[in-house]
Amino acid sequence: MRLAAATPMMALAGGNVGKGEAPSAVPMPFAAGAPVLEALAETSVAVAWAVNRLATGGVEIADNPQMANARFVKTGGLPLAGLDDQSLLARVTGLTPATRYWYRTVTQEVVSAHNPGYAKISRGARLEGAVHSFVTAGAGAESRFCVMNDTHAAWRSFALTAARLKALKAPVVIWNGDALNCTETKATAVKAFLSPQIPDADYAAETPILFLNGNHDYEGQYAAHLHEVMSVRPASERSARFAELSRNFAVRQGKIALIGLDTGEGIHDDDDRLCGLGSFSAYRALQTAWLEEALMRPEIASAPFVVAFCHIPLWNTGENPFGCTEPRTRGCASWIKECYEAWGPVLDRYGVQLVVCGHEHYHRWDDAIPRFRWKQVVGGGPELGIPQWGEKGNRYFPTLIEGAVENGQLVVRTHDTWHGCVVSERIFVPRLLAGAAVTTLR
Repeated sequence: MRLAAATPMMALAGGNVGKGEAPSAVPMPFAAGAPVLEALAETSVAVAWAVNRLATGGVEIADNPQMANARFVKTGGLPLAGLDDQSLLARVTGLTPATRYWYRTVTQEVVSAHNPGYAKISRGARLEGAVHSFVTAGAGAESRFCVMNDTHAAWRSFALTAARLKALKAPVVIWNGDALNCTETKATAVKAFLSPQIPDADYAAETPILFLNGNHDYEGQYAAHLHEVMSVRPASERSARFAELSRNFAVRQGKIALIGLDTGEGIHDDDDRLCGLGSFSAYRALQTAWLEEALMRPEIASAPFVVAFCHIPLWNTGENPFGCTEPRTRGCASWIKECYEAWGPVLDRYGVQLVVCGHEHYHRWDDAIPRFRWKQVVGGGPELGIPQWGEKGNRYFPTLIEGAVENGQLVVRTHDTWHGCVVSERIFVPRLLAGAAVTTLR
């Protein structure tokens, strides 16, 4: 049976209840949510979506809106397709760079009844989702990106940001950390990424996401399994030397090279709150080697503009000088000195012009970075003002940072999605014109 896909609903709904009668559990219809495009690359992309009952399925993808000769890609991997009662995820490979594709999800309900000695599995309803389209990354793609950060599952502010994102129709969005406060269960992650409680629940059906962890995304019992909902690039697309760096990315988006870095937790590895689980210093050191190699790749080295992204700022102007260099019993780093010292020289040496961060929950530009030529911009957070903080509280609002190449220059605008206005704008000239030294990896 083919049905139109619907937004995921609660598994059970209360039926008609008479006086003195117990509530009846009425199963909701089988449903699948809007797709979320994830981990975009030049030749691949992941598609994830929520389901409300045990299901499997896949993605049909074609080079035409009529879906003629569509290719079907199953969820999961070899040898079995994915089977889950909360979400499904498929990685589509073999794509052409800077090319538009059309796709839809296909969701198959699975009904399982256990019998002595074997499990009998049968099919239920089949859902075909709406057709959406997207464009793969590459030097020939549109030279534009957007950044959102610190959404923290705060639906009112997230709805404003998602609405602005849909209006801008950016070809890619970097979700720069702290999507949640704490990820205790898979259901928490599914709700935050795949079933947000906002009007534009299809916010990422045509705008692929490049997700970077924030410090809060490392908290909770499910944090280590977040890749089951928010995809990472598979090992086949990464160097074996950097196999652990599944969130890092170096992607060419038109004339802009996008570099993703993970600052990790905002507390020291020896902090009691990590219970001995953290190895973030070693993780950051490995990223330093990866960063230098990534910036030397020909497609990155030849880009007129290079922008790096990470959740916690690499530098702080002085309001909160703690840089996460010593064990500490309370508080969280406002910047990571370890990253500033290790990554800063590499970013400078290879002509990176801008670092886009979050974490602080208020928007600011750091135009003068000690020692280095790169600039830093910090996005806002989920608060719609903080009245009790007076004038200082007015700085707290959600943002969407947009970068676009216009007339040969990179224009970076910060949109205040609460008040519906642009609050800052900076212009960058091509880095080769600015005299940046760029070395190509051979």
